[in-house]
Amino acid sequence: MTLKTLAAFGLVAVAALQFTGCDTGQSDDQQTATTAIDPEFSPVLVDHDHESALHVFLCPMHPNIVSDKPGVCPICGMDLQPRKKSTVKGIPGRSPVELTGQQRQLINLRTATIGISPVVKTIRTVGIMEQDDSAVSTVSAWTSGRIEKLYVNKVEMNLRTGDRLYSIYSPDLYSTMQEYVGLLVRQPDNSLLIDATETRLALLGLSDEQLKSLRLSRRATPAIDVVSPVAGRVTKMTVHEGSYLKTGDPMYTISDLSRLWLIVTVYEFELGLIEPGMQVVATTPVFPGAEFKGRITVINHKIAQQARAAEIRVDFNQHEQTSVSRETANHANAFLNQLLPEMYMDVEIEIDLGEQLIVPASAVFGLGERDYVFTEQDDGLFVPRLVRLGAQAGQNFVVLDGLRAGMKVVVDGNFLLDSESQFRAAAEGT
Repeated sequence: MTLKTLAAFGLVAVAALQFTGCDTGQSDDQQTATTAIDPEFSPVLVDHDHESALHVFLCPMHPNIVSDKPGVCPICGMDLQPRKKSTVKGIPGRSPVELTGQQRQLINLRTATIGISPVVKTIRTVGIMEQDDSAVSTVSAWTSGRIEKLYVNKVEMNLRTGDRLYSIYSPDLYSTMQEYVGLLVRQPDNSLLIDATETRLALLGLSDEQLKSLRLSRRATPAIDVVSPVAGRVTKMTVHEGSYLKTGDPMYTISDLSRLWLIVTVYEFELGLIEPGMQVVATTPVFPGAEFKGRITVINHKIAQQARAAEIRVDFNQHEQTSVSRETANHANAFLNQLLPEMYMDVEIEIDLGEQLIVPASAVFGLGERDYVFTEQDDGLFVPRLVRLGAQAGQNFVVLDGLRAGMKVVVDGNFLLDSESQFRAAAEGT
């Protein structure tokens, strides 16, 4: 018996004294209080007598004093109160407890009837915006040569497809352009050779428009402008004016920031509820009132050992799946394109669990691997009962086993009830 348990029971005992008016004096027509064990009157009922008796008598202040006959408590002198023998069993370490209406008021005990209701569980977690890998492009040198001029000379510049990136002098490209012009002049009917030369020029970085211009002007230029094949924002640059390049050297990294992933952390014990296709709602204090909606597309196959959590990927198009409040609606176009990689988001995932038997979380006690509640079976008889619980949804648990709809469970005052139940179990040796 722990000091905490004894202290809790003591509070109930002292308060009960105030209501019952314990008289510690002796009465002439009552049996004298004693701690001696009399074969005819035992203050502690032995097991075989307890099984054979129709009633038992116990002290309201000292529940461990149990007798098969009327009498007084050998500790405080109070009359032993009759109680019908109950065949109801508790659980290991917890015994049933019978309370009067006055005792229920004293500990402010309240019960609730459990039933079946629709259950929606909300998982609240956090996520980080990351760049969609398929929306990241690397612009490499089409051919070897020297950079004559950089039109895009800093990161964070926004580009459209076809915008000029740099001007390069390439001996290979220049000689191929001259060869092409010569073919057009000397062998205009040699379509096979002309087509092959046009393909070489395209592979060396000449755009369709530049090839058309060369065909019309029939004049090769030493340096040509290279244009961007994609749209997006320059997030990395590894070239400078005057640099010499080799074919394949990386020059720019261009990212389409309108295509982002949301990487969400979900703890291991919640992974069983997660499925691809579920909707996710994300918010950020950066844009108050805005909700960014997407769907789960990938669940990471690996659990982080330290956090015991996995990452899930949410894809959403912020232009099409974003809702905003009326206060921010006028500014929607201003911030929809401003979600950035590494931005934190608050995330909610709602999971519809259907119709389930639920029990209030305040009714549940834990014993390591076991959970239990106190149910009211008869008027004033409270019995500990083992339960098997499922997911927690808000202030309720889904009940998998151990209870049925219509049962009454204790939701308030159950801590003192649990202390009394432990005390009686210790006294009874159960």
